[in-house]
Amino acid sequence: MKKIILCSLLGISQTMLAQDFNQNDSIISSDKVFEVIKIFPNPTSEILFIKNGDLIDSYEMFNLQGEPVQKGHNDTQIISLIELPIGQYFLLIEIDGFYKNFRVSKF
Repeated sequence: MKKIILCSLLGISQTMLAQDFNQNDSIISSDKVFEVIKIFPNPTSEILFIKNGDLIDSYEMFNLQGEPVQKGHNDTQIISLIELPIGQYFLLIEIDGFYKNFRVSKF
């Protein structure tokens, strides 16, 4: 189901998506997959919202020392930062085997 939604958001066919994921010279890069993901507000004081978060397979939040401080999976659309201290974090998101880091600031 996620691949169907991703295909429609990217404006491509499922066949093209399957071919691209199986080839090294794929037309669709990991950056293209994450174009539909928007994280806001950033910086934030309590909550991050993720537009199209229903595409996310998993996420993990790390502090600047590289230690995991929070994680979740499947259809994440809201991430609460209330329990985390003020500071900088890295949010690693996975979609269909692709990963991307986002820098997040909590004030």
